[in-house]
Amino acid sequence: MKYNALQLCRCVWCVLLMLGFAIQVPAQNIAGEGNDNTFAVDTIKTTSKKQKKKSALNSEQTLGEVVVTSERRQTSINSVSSKLSANMIDRSMGKTLASLLEHVSGVSSIQTGTTVAKPVINGMYGNRILIVNNGARQTGQQWGADHAPEIDQNSSGSIEVVKGAESVRYGSEALGGIIVMEQKILPYQQKEITGHTRALYGTNGRRFSFVGQAEGTIPFDRNFAWRLQGTVANAGDQALPTIY
Repeated sequence: MKYNALQLCRCVWCVLLMLGFAIQVPAQNIAGEGNDNTFAVDTIKTTSKKQKKKSALNSEQTLGEVVVTSERRQTSINSVSSKLSANMIDRSMGKTLASLLEHVSGVSSIQTGTTVAKPVINGMYGNRILIVNNGARQTGQQWGADHAPEIDQNSSGSIEVVKGAESVRYGSEALGGIIVMEQKILPYQQKEITGHTRALYGTNGRRFSFVGQAEGTIPFDRNFAWRLQGTVANAGDQALPTIY
């Protein structure tokens, strides 16, 4: 009888273990099924996002006005040239054109007095150098040593010096080089009137210079632009300090 009770306890224990294992296995299966469903939902969301991106890229888009701007060159791209910007011209106020061009390699000047100076390119000057101001040839510097170019460099937006074999195609007047001076583009479609003034004074020789400029458009038609520019300069004889 004692032996039968022990066997009965063992049987009950085995039945309980089997019931616990049966309950645990379905729970694990349910958890696994939940993970699969979560992964499936994430996949659907990712796919929908990709489809939205593709539809946005494939949809037609209408652009407004497209403006392409460039700078016109007066010389060939194969020429040996150096260009002075408008900022450099403004900072060189009070200097002559020849003194301003000395910032370019190979360019010097011949000066007679305080305001008369002629540019020299690679040792050539006078009738061996051509100056083009806004498309027009300037030949005043070719007459003599005391004749400087009658040009106001303050009205130019850029100055380009062309050297080398490229200058030969402009004729015998350009064997030494070419000085191309271009003005700024007129302010078309600009509603406001803009301008600037600059002044300079030097104690040696009582030298002074004043530059003023104003530009704008006509109120009833912005396609018509205007610009007013003027320069006043004067200089006396320069003096040296007393040498004891």
